[in-house]
Amino acid sequence: MNEELQRYFMQRWKSMKESVDSHPYAQWMTVLDPKCSESCRTLYGKAWRVDGEKLSDLVHNHIAQKHPNCRCRLSPASLNAIVQEHIQLMD
Repeated sequence: MNEELQRYFMQRWKSMKESVDSHPYAQWMTVLDPKCSESCRTLYGKAWRVDGEKLSDLVHNHIAQKHPNCRCRLSPASLNAIVQEHIQLMD
């Protein structure tokens, strides 16, 4: 993950922590194609509590991997979305 992507990922992470009251969950998203790494592929679609330690550790570990051209993103999710869309909750 290059520095620009790292900054974007961290800014998105910060923004999500600030809106935890309305969207307490974060869903891991990426582009699923042959370029997608196995580590990113296994995280796709899963969700964690934004204020949870597991997601914080995951975010920091993911950024530390620095794999080039990473296309992962965190997408904010409400409890309603988690339930309605049957999203796999990891916490």
